[in-house]
Amino acid sequence: MMSVIKESGKSERHRTSDGFTLLEVLIAISILVVGMLAAGQMQLMAIRGNGLSGSSTEAVNLAQRQLEILIRTDYYDADLVDTTAANNGDLTSTVTVDHQQNMGKYSIIWNVSDDDPIPDTKAVVVIVTWENGRHARTLKHIKSLAS
Repeated sequence: MMSVIKESGKSERHRTSDGFTLLEVLIAISILVVGMLAAGQMQLMAIRGNGLSGSSTEAVNLAQRQLEILIRTDYYDADLVDTTAANNGDLTSTVTVDHQQNMGKYSIIWNVSDDDPIPDTKAVVVIVTWENGRHARTLKHIKSLAS
C-alpha cells in the first residue's frame, strides 16, 4: 500500500509492510515444529505411563490372589514349606526362591520362612515380577497355625 504524505510542499512516498518476510515465516514454522515435537514426546510418555500402570495393577491383583490362596491353605501344605532357608534373611529375594509359577508375562514368587520369632507362625512374601524382573510388586503376610 502506498501513501503520499505532503510536508511543506514536498511529496514523499512511504511503503508500509503488508506481509511477512521469509525469515519471519521460517522462524514461526521452527517454533511451531519444536512445540509439536514436545507435545508428541509428552503423548508418548503418557502412553508408556498408562501401560506401566495397567501392568502394575494386574501384578498387584495377581499377588493378592496368590496371597489369599496361601492364607486359606493349610499351615502344613507343600505350598507353605520353606524349601530354601538361604532366603530367610531376605524374603523379598527373587534370586533364591521357595516357590514360583509363571502366568504369561508375569512370574509369581512366594517365599516362606519358618524362622519367624513368633511361635507357630510363618512369614509369607508374594512377589510378582514382569519384564524379566525389571518391575515387581510385593505383598507380605504372617500365617499362623491357628488360622
